[in-house]
Amino acid sequence: MSTVKANTIENVAGTVSVLVEDIMTKTNSPMGYKIVDFGTVVNNTRTVKDNPFGNDKWESCIAIAQVYDNGMWSGTGFISESYGYGTSANSNLEGIVVQTGDGSVLRTSFLTGSGHGMHATVTSAPCRVIVYYMGEEIV
Repeated sequence: MSTVKANTIENVAGTVSVLVEDIMTKTNSPMGYKIVDFGTVVNNTRTVKDNPFGNDKWESCIAIAQVYDNGMWSGTGFISESYGYGTSANSNLEGIVVQTGDGSVLRTSFLTGSGHGMHATVTSAPCRVIVYYMGEEIV
């Protein structure tokens, strides 16, 4: 099992010090992230916003949706039963896409793996997407 502690990677074989700048130089791939505000989302909606790194960079982006509830930002997980529950984000040629479940944007954590804790089903909440980029140049 490996753990990361401030530029040091420890595993059963020993300790290796790594600088992020060294990784970027060796891979020739800058890394970065930006947060895209989606305002308040409601259940059963699909919203598209421009990719902050450029819509043509979608293959080099990972998008993670978070909603604000119970005093914190966290991912919601997603489950599909008779209805879909949760909020997901993806990057494609259109931009950054947020899709909410037709049942709710957030459901109790034991069903979806949400980080929000146990509470009632939520049908609207503030949403943001963290867009991670690793590619040839950061815009």
